[in-house]
Amino acid sequence: MQLVLLLLAALWQGPTGIADPGVAAARARFAAPIATAAEHCRRDGEAPRGTGGFAFGRADHQIAAYPATRWLACLAAVEVPQARPAAVRIAAIATNRPRTVAALAEAAGWCDGEACGVLRCGAIEHDGVRLACLRRLPGPASPERRDLIAAARVKRAADDYATLVAARATFADLVAGGYYPALANLALVEYRLTNLDEAYRFAEEGASYGLPTAKALAAYLKIEGFGGAWDLPGAARLAASALAAGSRDGSAVLALDVSYLFSPQHWRMVQEALVASRIHPGPVDGHFRESWRDALAVFAAGRGLPQGITLATLDALGLLEEVNSTMRQQRVIRRY
Repeated sequence: MQLVLLLLAALWQGPTGIADPGVAAARARFAAPIATAAEHCRRDGEAPRGTGGFAFGRADHQIAAYPATRWLACLAAVEVPQARPAAVRIAAIATNRPRTVAALAEAAGWCDGEACGVLRCGAIEHDGVRLACLRRLPGPASPERRDLIAAARVKRAADDYATLVAARATFADLVAGGYYPALANLALVEYRLTNLDEAYRFAEEGASYGLPTAKALAAYLKIEGFGGAWDLPGAARLAASALAAGSRDGSAVLALDVSYLFSPQHWRMVQEALVASRIHPGPVDGHFRESWRDALAVFAAGRGLPQGITLATLDALGLLEEVNSTMRQQRVIRRY
């Protein structure tokens, strides 16, 4: 249905130079609302940029969450030439059909510069083919294209130090220029280079812009004690937010077993919670034997939670804050 509407919009634009009184009258009637939609569309769909948490444009995950009425109104704005690149970008993300949208946009003459080429290339799954496609695009590379090229290089050679250092320089330059979506990739590269404090700093900054991958990495590093102390509740919130935005990394963080951080005191907390839930008869002794693990599995399965001592399970047991506060007391011992 979405692509049918896109085709209808292409027909509305029509071939240049052909006079159609009916279409001309309709365009005149809707000129004012189309102009308003075009201005909103141009602002939403322009290349994202910003500093200090203040952003212009919209990142991909924000556009993907648009209701149909919003992006369809933007699609109608292709009548205004200045709004067409933004409308094409928003339609590609909202429909999740970038290659099809790019082909339709090129056929209708809506593409501006490399916009449609980046859409086509970025949708290719194979890293090497995607990289080659992006490199072949003519003209100076936009921030989005540079970000995609550097990310594709990292995926192809994730353990190559020279590749990681070169990618870090690219991502840092993009961030310095205001292209804030590169913060997520910059944080990931710093993590791969084991610069964990820097990775946490960039992940936190990326999370302030709502970048799902940055949120998931910041959540993981909070579990590891970065940011001054362990922050399991903050990690759970960030991971849940990343998951809600469609990040599988957010799901992975929520399913991470954090029992490696536990002391006997924490195992007693879990035992007490399971006894209070009438899933295990006790006694509470701090030794988490097989019967306790079975009881925990029953508790998690009954609530659709991942198995093990995860953030989601601790939250469901009502222990997240209590466990977190005692981990802070042990931080020097556990972290180092």
